[in-house]
Amino acid sequence: MKLFVVNLGELWLKSEPVKRIFLNKLVDNIKSMLIERGIKFKIRKERDKIFVYANKSAGKVLKNVFGITSFSFAEEVETDYESIAKAVRKMAKGIRCGESFAISVNRSWKGFKYTSKEMERMLGALIKRKVDLENPDKVIYVDIRKDNSYVYMEREKGLGGMPISTAGRVISLFSGGFDSAVASFMMMKRGCSIELVYFYNYPFSPKSDRERVIAVAKVLRKYYPKSLRLYIIPFAKIEEGVMNYCHIKYACLIGRRIMIRIAEKIARMRNAKALVSGENLSQVASQTLENMASVGKASTMLILRPLVGFDKNEIIEMAKQIGVYEKSSKISSPCPLTHKRPATKSEPKTLEEEEDKIKGLQE
Repeated sequence: MKLFVVNLGELWLKSEPVKRIFLNKLVDNIKSMLIERGIKFKIRKERDKIFVYANKSAGKVLKNVFGITSFSFAEEVETDYESIAKAVRKMAKGIRCGESFAISVNRSWKGFKYTSKEMERMLGALIKRKVDLENPDKVIYVDIRKDNSYVYMEREKGLGGMPISTAGRVISLFSGGFDSAVASFMMMKRGCSIELVYFYNYPFSPKSDRERVIAVAKVLRKYYPKSLRLYIIPFAKIEEGVMNYCHIKYACLIGRRIMIRIAEKIARMRNAKALVSGENLSQVASQTLENMASVGKASTMLILRPLVGFDKNEIIEMAKQIGVYEKSSKISSPCPLTHKRPATKSEPKTLEEEEDKIKGLQE
């Protein structure tokens, strides 16, 4: 088994009691994801780090766990100078000729006889390479602890954020497109348990869109330590009613308000604390400040819009990074409620009056 030293991120901003709760949840999430992939492991946690003993494939799992800032393959040695020096020499073989290096020592156990600075000088003297303390090509990290010490060099970047299930449950309005997928990912990163609601409007969209949306949800599932719930709501009859009875320039906004009310009902049943939308300001006519405010009035529940300040190129780039781009781009999601001259400014009262025309369809 290899040893992974897992570094924590924002957990350090929390008070000690809260930090313990978050740390335990992060350990549970790591365990769940390793078990699901059939990887044997042992985990040990300390106040500021998690130590995972597993085979090399565990690294691919740790990359996808929210709450991990970085992790490293490490050499575990006894806490004495000779053992640490031997491990540093071994690690230094990975520094190529011409590359510069630095030693970074963290003396977690203050009972060790040398200070961090003394150890950095002593260990640095063992390596016949150029020292560069400001911008080294390679850094050898030494973490000195009472029972054992750890030596490592490469740091693999993690997702950061907070462990899932530490921030409560949210319900995400999910079309499977770039915006809703990235918005859902970002709320997961902030520690939210998330459930997805997809409004299926066949025959206004291809029947195949349903399976494509499920495929996008499966990509998000790889970042999730438990089952990811997806609700599929038939919506074509409601859209048909909106088109037939409501003023067409408000149709898109009315459809959106109905979606929000349905999502809110699910949220109340599931004890969720907020709804999530992939809207970003001024991207389309329905996403002006006035229209977002009017649509938001359909619910008394908090609506989170994590993409509100991003432009489309930034969202697409994030979709590529998290792996949904290819599958999201295949979803057509045509909306029959769009109009050549949609309302860019609306009042909640006006939309409510239009909705009264189709009250029976909303029950």
